[in-house]
Amino acid sequence: MNVAIPVHSRTGNTRSVADRMQQTLESAGHAVRIIDVRTTGGSGQEPGETVFDGVTTLSGYDGIIFGSPVHAFSLAPDMEAFMKVLPPLEGKTVACFVTQAFPFPWMGGTRAVRQMAKLCRARGATVSGTGVVNWGRTCREKLIRRAVEKITSVFR
Repeated sequence: MNVAIPVHSRTGNTRSVADRMQQTLESAGHAVRIIDVRTTGGSGQEPGETVFDGVTTLSGYDGIIFGSPVHAFSLAPDMEAFMKVLPPLEGKTVACFVTQAFPFPWMGGTRAVRQMAKLCRARGATVSGTGVVNWGRTCREKLIRRAVEKITSVFR
């Protein structure tokens, strides 16, 4: 399977989880490309111009894993802007994950991943898996492993 992982990460935490997903999927025989979603201009809460690593379509991929941090108890505005301009996602295997600083998913993570899933459904996708990694927990490594396993199992 050819899998894209569009990921927005300002500090590198979310990107590190995406890297682990890429390694896991590649070791299972999948071709995987991480697509860095970032913006230029704008302020921390307002997206500027959305830039997506030269990718204008996800049509060449069978599966997509969206990854984003949580900002202000919601999906990061940069990822939201990216997801709103995507072409239809029908027929693709789709999953979403978020990372957050707060220790419990109900402190924004659950809401943000629901927002991602809603944006995917608006593009015709069925979301097959979601995950929340709470970066502030002492069991962070366990949470990362659990999210990586849960999301990558969708693509086996």
